[in-house]
Formats: sequence, structure tokens, C-alpha cells
Amino acid sequence: MKNQKPQEPIETLKTNKPNSFVETYVWYQKGDTSYSGADSRRGYFLSVQPYSNEPSPTGGINWRTFSGYSGSKVFLEEANRFSQKRLNEIADTIKNDERYAFALKSVIERNGIVLQD
Repeated sequence: MKNQKPQEPIETLKTNKPNSFVETYVWYQKGDTSYSGADSRRGYFLSVQPYSNEPSPTGGINWRTFSGYSGSKVFLEEANRFSQKRLNEIADTIKNDERYAFALKSVIERNGIVLQD
């Protein structure tokens, strides 16, 4: 499956835990046959993912750590092929969409996250 993500997240929100964040992305999925029953439609999706930046034990590059099944993926729009212009349009307007607020709220509640102001 070929997925394209914008270079920068739509939003990176700080949490009350040190080095912990919630990131939101809009991305395109080419679609594929899924034997697991997961959503594999062709089109644009929203992802909301909590993560933390952990320092490397060797003092090198920081590690980005995720917990399995802690995020959320929401189908936004069907598309037969990828368009960077359309991806940018969706990314520019998604914060006003009720699906964005719902996905963010559900990830925050499910993981017991408290956002910083």
C-alpha cells in the first residue's frame, strides 16, 4: 500500500506528561485488499496519534514511541488517485470538521490524556 503524508502534521498538541504529544495528520491511502477487515478504502484519511519523545540510551537521536491501538483513523473522502492539491485543501480545513473534533476527543478520552493549554 502506498501512503503519502504531508511533510508537517496539521497539529501537534502538548500533553501534561513530559515529552508527550498528540499529532494529527491527513493522508492518502491507495487502498488494498485487507485480510484483517481493516478499512482499506482508497482515499483521504485523518489520523490522530499520541506519542512520546524518548531520549536514546546512547545519547544519539531521540526515539518516538507509540502504544499499539492508541490512535484513531477516520475515512474522510474517497479518491481514485492522489492529488497533493486536494490533500492540502483537506489539511487546511479539517480543523473545522466535526470528524476532527470527534477523533481527537475519542483519542484523548481513551488514553486518559490531558492537554496543556
